[in-house]
Amino acid sequence: MAFEYGLIGAAAYLGQMTWHGGMSASVGLLIATPGHFLEKQIGIIPIADYMFNPMNIAVTIGVLVFPPLFAWMIHPKDDEIKLLEPDVAEYLDRTDEGAHRARSVVTVGDRMNNSKIIALLLAALGFTYIYYHFSTKGFSLDLNIVNAIFFFAGIALHGTMADYVQAVKDATPGVSGVIFQFPLYAGIMGMVRYSGLVDVFSAAIVSISTLNTFYLWTFISSSIVNLFVPSGGGQWAVQGPIAMKSAEMMGASYIKSALAVAYGNTWTNMLQPFWAIALLGITGLKARDVIGYATAVMILSFVVFAIPLLFLPV
Repeated sequence: MAFEYGLIGAAAYLGQMTWHGGMSASVGLLIATPGHFLEKQIGIIPIADYMFNPMNIAVTIGVLVFPPLFAWMIHPKDDEIKLLEPDVAEYLDRTDEGAHRARSVVTVGDRMNNSKIIALLLAALGFTYIYYHFSTKGFSLDLNIVNAIFFFAGIALHGTMADYVQAVKDATPGVSGVIFQFPLYAGIMGMVRYSGLVDVFSAAIVSISTLNTFYLWTFISSSIVNLFVPSGGGQWAVQGPIAMKSAEMMGASYIKSALAVAYGNTWTNMLQPFWAIALLGITGLKARDVIGYATAVMILSFVVFAIPLLFLPV
């Protein structure tokens, strides 16, 4: 029986949509922890209240049943299945985990990764901030500034992002993706949070919401913010205060609002290849082999979240 290998990889990734309503949910665990940063506003919400309510139970069942069904529905016909690319087949067959896969520069993303201009611009931006740090704070070293110095120095010395990524992979093959990308996402999180963009965006959501549609709009706003801040806990630090303030203004449920933020985070993770790094490393696939299928299932799965948010209580 023929099968689409990229879709198999995407199907494995779809399980990620279940996590933020369960026991490992960053939002649920944070608001259940005494002393959390929103305790004075919303109190402590037990994880049982977060998980075991009619809406979350319905959503959890929905994401367990429907995304696999949608994946089955979009499987290509036998004559439309793409053969494994030679480098993927070689990757799956090889025994030397340290071997390099040959890559050709064929896409816009590949060209950007291999651009010396983009790498040097990014390094220049980084060293501009490092200069600003030392010029305003003196010779003040902390973990963040030390990481920044090594990170941007590595980009400058390797010349292209592709070469730098490969060097990091060679040095730390099991966790290179997390080590390399997380500083960039932390920077994005800081810019989004401290620029006031989330405040402006959330205020706009409140202005167009009714009590019934507020949760759906919170979900949609969370799904957009997640594209820039892909960490569940990091996104809650950015959006949680705004979501809870908005809920207070609307007279809405804190639990349902928190779940709406959590669902938005986990929903658009299907568009966010960062969390698929381990999967890609195991399968030898590239992000572009998986993300198209994952995005299609994500779009079809919108109703799994939208209907409970509109009609079910917590």
